[in-house]
Amino acid sequence: MKKTKKRNGSSVLIDDLTRIHNKRYLKEKQKDIEEFRVRNIPYSVMIVDIDQLKRINDTYGRAKGDKVLVEFSQFLKSSLRSTDIVVRYGGDEFVCVMPNSKRFDAEHVYKRIVRQCKGKKFGELDITISAGVASHPDDAEDFNKLLKIAVEALYDAKRRGRSGVGGIRKKSIESKK
Repeated sequence: MKKTKKRNGSSVLIDDLTRIHNKRYLKEKQKDIEEFRVRNIPYSVMIVDIDQLKRINDTYGRAKGDKVLVEFSQFLKSSLRSTDIVVRYGGDEFVCVMPNSKRFDAEHVYKRIVRQCKGKKFGELDITISAGVASHPDDAEDFNKLLKIAVEALYDAKRRGRSGVGGIRKKSIESKK
C-alpha cells in the first residue's frame, strides 16, 4: 500500500495494487463518519475477507492472488452505492462503511454480494468470502468500536466454516472485557 508520498500525481490514499482507497483514507474519513453519529444517521460497517487467499497464493502463485484481489476489489466497489466507503484494509480484507444502512440492510447487501460471487470468477478462480457486520446505533456509537465488533463477527464467520456473515453483537464484545 502507498505510505507517505505522491508518485506521478497519484494519491497516497489509493492502494497501489487494487486502485481503491486504502486504510489511510478510512482514517481521514473518520470525521465524516463521526457526523453520522452526531446527526443520528444509522450506518453499518462491514469487513469482508477473501477466504483462503493464502492457499491461492501458495497453490497458484502471488501473481494469481494479486489478480484475485484486483478483480474482487473492483467487483466489491461496483456492488455498493457511490455513497458507501470501500477501502482495502489489509491483505485480503476490505472495510465498507454504508451510511443510511441498518444491520438488516448490510446483511442483505452481503448476501447479494455472495450470490453474485458464486456466479463469477476472480483471476479465473472461484472464491468464497466471509464478512462481519456491525451497525450504529444498535451495536455501538463509536466507529472504532463498530469496527472491532465487525472484526470479531468476521472471525466468528471464519470459525463457523467461512463463506458466511458472523454473528457477534455488542453484548458479546463487552462480556469479553
